[in-house]
Amino acid sequence: MSFSRRAAGLLMAAFLAVPSIALAEDEESEDRAATSKSSEETPVVTVTATRTEKVLNEVPISVTLVDQQELRRNPALDVPTQLSKTPGVQVHGQTGTRRVMIRGMTGSRTLILVDGVKQPELRGIDGSFYNIDPSNIERIEVIKGPASVLYGSDAIGGVVNIITKKGSEFDKPISLYAGLTFDGSTASLEPRLALSGRKSGFNYRLSGSGIDAGDRDTPEGKLWHSAFTQREYAGNFGYDWDKGGFNLSFDNYQGTGETIATVTQGDGLLVPTDPWRTPTITTVGETPRNDRTGYNAKLDLYDLSANLKKLTLSGFYQQLKRESDTIATFRHATHAAGSRTAKTYNDHDSLGGSLQSEWLLGADHYVILGLDYDKSEFDSTGLNYSASGAVTSRDLRAGYQETFAVFGQDEWSLTDHLAATLGLRYTSIETALTRYSSNPGMLDSSRDSKVVGSLGLVYSGIEDFYFRALYSQGYRNGNLLQKFMGSGTFMLANPELKPETSDNYELGLRYDNGRLNLDLALFYNDLTDGLAMVEVGNNVYQYINYSKLETTGLELALNYRIPETNFTPYGSMTILNYRTFDQRTGFKTNHNGTPSIWGLIGLKWETDINDSALFYIDGNAQLSGGAHGESYSAASGRITGSNYRKAWQTANLAFGFEGKTENFKYNTSLSLRNIFDQHYTPIVASPMPEPGFNTVLSFGIEF
Repeated sequence: MSFSRRAAGLLMAAFLAVPSIALAEDEESEDRAATSKSSEETPVVTVTATRTEKVLNEVPISVTLVDQQELRRNPALDVPTQLSKTPGVQVHGQTGTRRVMIRGMTGSRTLILVDGVKQPELRGIDGSFYNIDPSNIERIEVIKGPASVLYGSDAIGGVVNIITKKGSEFDKPISLYAGLTFDGSTASLEPRLALSGRKSGFNYRLSGSGIDAGDRDTPEGKLWHSAFTQREYAGNFGYDWDKGGFNLSFDNYQGTGETIATVTQGDGLLVPTDPWRTPTITTVGETPRNDRTGYNAKLDLYDLSANLKKLTLSGFYQQLKRESDTIATFRHATHAAGSRTAKTYNDHDSLGGSLQSEWLLGADHYVILGLDYDKSEFDSTGLNYSASGAVTSRDLRAGYQETFAVFGQDEWSLTDHLAATLGLRYTSIETALTRYSSNPGMLDSSRDSKVVGSLGLVYSGIEDFYFRALYSQGYRNGNLLQKFMGSGTFMLANPELKPETSDNYELGLRYDNGRLNLDLALFYNDLTDGLAMVEVGNNVYQYINYSKLETTGLELALNYRIPETNFTPYGSMTILNYRTFDQRTGFKTNHNGTPSIWGLIGLKWETDINDSALFYIDGNAQLSGGAHGESYSAASGRITGSNYRKAWQTANLAFGFEGKTENFKYNTSLSLRNIFDQHYTPIVASPMPEPGFNTVLSFGIEF
């Protein structure tokens, strides 16, 4: 029996057992006050996934919330790793620049927001990444499935909205936070400091953190050329009054990193190409500068009239600067030093904002109307070098992408237990190449526009049950790099690119009785005119609209607090069928490097030490089926290559203390990860094996 079938059976048996136990115990203990629902009610969870604050169970879309407790008890070096246990989510890429995949969709189809502000990535071809100190995060909302009606292009696979902390948790003018995390997989220390306060409506928070990570430890030994550094400085200042609030924030991130060349072993595992062992030239990439600076402002006004309940005006400015080097290394026999062959300087400035109004029209309609605008300007300087280190060619390119959108959404209460959410968005995008030193005749521009809609239903007429149904459209416009700028002689531009479009159909169920919490989603997504990079010449590539993607799947997440005990079993499971079609030739395959099943089974236990502190233990096993990948030549109509990533399983254990009094709070945790020292890579597309057995120790205190 294959691992995929064994994993599916194991996960399904675990998930079926928990509700059965819960229902049996409910029947036996209905009259016991100690286990009554009223005595174990959980706090109401609200999210902003629909661009307004709403109870999670009443939202028609699939949303997973990662709260402060999860971030605190499972510390990680980056946000994507924090999300790797979320149903439907996978991560790929190098440490320090990892991307998030949702329901099999690559990072370029996942929109990253920070406090609702888009994090653009015109300089890359596989989506944006965002590194932020987890101690500054209030919560992370992961929207799964197309959300283009509310959030526009790039939200075709889903949205990750990182919501940061504002001010201090304590109502006093000065609070100090200090924290330290040691990650054994990279022998890195991450110190964190924050100064915050809240008093008489005013609030502020200033913070700083840094990481100097060494080469990653794996079961095969250290990964050569995998070290990275990060520095982050952030702050926000706000004032709240009875009918409004204002907030200003800034963020400065500085990073360096390296790109590892990889080869595939016979068992399908990716391993780095080590120049000390490989008798050929090894090409690596170094990123001596990867910086981001951002400024945001937001004004909220409430209850301006009987019908106008809220008005929000926000604006942002972001600047990204990146330097990257391509280096050929000759170290096997001669131990010769590496020589730079190319260098690229990228500058990316983005300016924009939004205006959103929320209206209560009668007793049954809550209407959101808004405008979004942003303009991103991008310029790139590429240098090529000779073996002696002299510059042999220089290439300068610049351009911009300007987006304007209007959107509306009506939350319509059809009955006391049935609500409909209808949304519509019009987007216009202008993309232009304004400078091309090597070929001025290539300057060009284009304008694309798109209308997308959505319709969702939520029924809550059965106690503790919330049924949802959703139809939503998504789209993704080609970026400046793909349409006009290209990348040296390696990737040609394609001004004829059309936007990707998708239709998503979803049925879902949430159940929450205060002890058992369950979230189930069944979905089907049909994407056409998919953007994909194909070889159009000898080692020359270009993005074209050639693929059609069909994804069908199931996501299940649950946890259950066993009455009269301190145990909470939990788990998640994703089953995904991902099929790729070539719209030109009809070729189709399910072998695209995505596993058909993955999931998590865990058990938490916690106990009060005294009135203000508790001790917890959290153990879990992560499991994933194997994945095949195929490369296909449209010219020959044949499969030209294949790869395989074997199934993997890991076990992890974390325990720690946390507490809170009137004047301070603290937490400390020790995580034992990959206890059985398994060698694995998360997905075929990821070039980096995960760490072997390692420990993570974290401590934080605020007073």
